[in-house]
Parts: sequence; C-alpha cells; structure tokens
Amino acid sequence: MNFEDRITELREQKGRTSFEFHFSALFTEQEWVDLPLEQRKSLEREFRVFVENNDHIRIPFASEDHIRMRMYNSLYEYNEVKHNFKAYV
Repeated sequence: MNFEDRITELREQKGRTSFEFHFSALFTEQEWVDLPLEQRKSLEREFRVFVENNDHIRIPFASEDHIRMRMYNSLYEYNEVKHNFKAYV
C-alpha cells in the first residue's frame, strides 16, 4: 500500500496544507467497509511506521495514549509548511 499517494489525495481533497485526519480518511467509504478488522489493524500499524519516517505527519499526544492502549483509528496531524514539524511535540 502506498500511503504517500493516499496522503497526497487527502491533502488535495482538503485543499489545505495543515489538517488533522483519522486513518480511515485515507480510504474511500466502500474500501474501508470492505476491509476486514484484522487487515485494518495491520495497515494502521504499517502506517505508524510510515509516520515515523515522514516529516510532515505526526501523532499528537492524545493519540499516543490511544496507541498505548491499543486503540485504532487515532487522530493524525499533517503539516507541510512547518520545517521540522515533529520537533514541536
């Protein structure tokens, strides 16, 4: 799965350079409904690895708490303007 392309599509839909989103926003409604729960969890784990290597996306503190409790579909933040966006955490 190419998360970079999906993020780019979401950014174009939003029309903004800074926004918050849930993981499910990267998929169409039908794609999301058709995905089995285990595959959703697996893809979100992969996405978190992707976030660690991407300078424009971060996981806010409240969502970090959700991750520790193994909750899925947490909130993510995207910002392509701020240089070194993750340093602000």
